[in-house]
Amino acid sequence: MRVNAGRVYKRGDVFYIDYFVEGKRIREAVGKDEGQANRALEKRKEAVIKGVFNLVSRRGVRFPDFAERYVEMKRTHGRRSMRQIGLRVRRLQEHFGGFLLSQVALGDVEAYAKKRLKDGVKGATINRELACLKNIFNIADRLGAFCGRNPVKGFEFFREEKRDALILDLNELRRLLDAAGERLRRIILLAWGTGMRRGEILGLRWADIDFERGSIFLKKTKSGKPRRVQLDPAVAGVLQEIERTGEYVFPNSITGGPVKDIKTAWIRTRAKAKLPKTFRFHDLRHNFGTLLSERGVALPTIMEMLGHAQISTTMRYQNPTTEAKTRAASILGALLTNAGIIGTGTQVAQTAGALNLSDRLSIN
Repeated sequence: MRVNAGRVYKRGDVFYIDYFVEGKRIREAVGKDEGQANRALEKRKEAVIKGVFNLVSRRGVRFPDFAERYVEMKRTHGRRSMRQIGLRVRRLQEHFGGFLLSQVALGDVEAYAKKRLKDGVKGATINRELACLKNIFNIADRLGAFCGRNPVKGFEFFREEKRDALILDLNELRRLLDAAGERLRRIILLAWGTGMRRGEILGLRWADIDFERGSIFLKKTKSGKPRRVQLDPAVAGVLQEIERTGEYVFPNSITGGPVKDIKTAWIRTRAKAKLPKTFRFHDLRHNFGTLLSERGVALPTIMEMLGHAQISTTMRYQNPTTEAKTRAASILGALLTNAGIIGTGTQVAQTAGALNLSDRLSIN
């Protein structure tokens, strides 16, 4: 395919690009910046060279066309992620289906958010949908199907309340395990003891486990990068107890394939263990990261074990428990007590005096 040099011209306050591809004349309105228009023309040439210009009509790339291409590009993601991506893209297509990529503006993004709010959708859900929209435009720009300011840039996302994950104490963990059936009990122990994600556990194959080296090799992960998970002998023992009936460690008894979901069993077990409804299966992963951090394991090591691409993600798993914060507070309290700044006549001081400073500093 061949593209002529083309030109940039201005009509009113708007700059246009005018070019021919295989004898077909194409004119597009770009914006009010001449530099942006010149970059758009270069992007069109790149699109022709890369072979993605087939998406471009006489007026430009239609949003639904590129959205479909976007979904295809995400096919390497896991099944659960693809369901979420597909659902978000369908919502976006319902609103932006009649738009060209070049026609979507910040005002249109704001209108979408207002409509979703009016429909009763939570701000957090809208944030995920608009993050998807932003990603669509970023990729379109990279492929030369769109050139200009990302319309989502400048949108003020809805504030989300940070929910601290519940870090189980040993009694709560015992209650959860006692309430679970045999299969779910092993799945919970594997999640709590390795930090693996639910999808990684349910898709685990026997061939992925090296009992001699005490590790699991995960080929498919959320980040797309394989990683090796180290196994404590106690956790490895939980896996060795399982009877091998096929390729998968946790097979579906009917199909022989992997178990797809444990939602129903998890909800029933959580209720039986009298744990709050806000406690998610994913919080077991938070338990893994948080407990390692509290016991002095370095963040880069935890980052590697959890398979995070950035250490800022790992830092979100540092949720100090009440016990840990109590221990931290007691350190300064002990300094005051031992220095005689706080008298020993009060009930608090009497309790604190049961341990000297060196004892307090050695509490694990």
